[in-house]
Amino acid sequence: MWRHASRWVVLLGLGLLWSPGAGFAQGRITLDLGLWEVQPSGHLALGSAGRAGTEAEVEKDLHLDDTERVMQGAAYIGGEHQLALAYFSYDESARGPLLRPLTVGAHDFPATTALSTELDVEMLGLGYRYAGGTEEWQSGFALSLYNVQVEQVSRSATLQARGELSTLCPVITIHGSWQPAMMLGLHGSVSGGAWDARSTSLTFLDAQASARLLLYPFVAGLGYRHLALQGDDSDLPFEVDLTFTGPVLFAGIAF
Repeated sequence: MWRHASRWVVLLGLGLLWSPGAGFAQGRITLDLGLWEVQPSGHLALGSAGRAGTEAEVEKDLHLDDTERVMQGAAYIGGEHQLALAYFSYDESARGPLLRPLTVGAHDFPATTALSTELDVEMLGLGYRYAGGTEEWQSGFALSLYNVQVEQVSRSATLQARGELSTLCPVITIHGSWQPAMMLGLHGSVSGGAWDARSTSLTFLDAQASARLLLYPFVAGLGYRHLALQGDDSDLPFEVDLTFTGPVLFAGIAF
């Protein structure tokens, strides 16, 4: 989780320094946790020393085809002007025989090789969030900086290949909510961002929608999330094209 600790510390430190000076603490604090039932799709292509790897489908080739329950979280500090933090972590592994030959890292694995693959995706976002409107309707935007890390480790009985894509990415979010009844809230947001510098590039798309039961100070609800990451580190090279989708069970508190 903390392979690039300095980057995480900088993000969190900026939040702690920024919050008091901007008067964010004058509002309330909202903590939001979600259990996301997610299934990944897409492909990974891990090479070595400039030689490209095979585009391996995560479901068919790497056997990462199970639905997993992973945690996500968000925190908002402030009233109309907020400090926003968001976190997501996916860390799963699978093992199975290759249906076709694959080049992964510096190694050529023949078909039928029993290959184990670990996929670790982590995102931490920090930014400014504006939420304006009335008690019934609210809308706004957020400007955030995300630290995104994607790591693949694949190994057979005798060989191992490892690759990592790690970068910062600026993200813009548009969000809105409607409270049609006293204890019912409908929420939605769309986030997007892109980064291309030196050897690393990344595009980011995140769409979420949920219906929530409001029992102040507690919140519970059900939603759906679609997250797409496309990136490349040309030094290895390591190409990432991943999509995570599925329903989310929410629980939170505001005070």
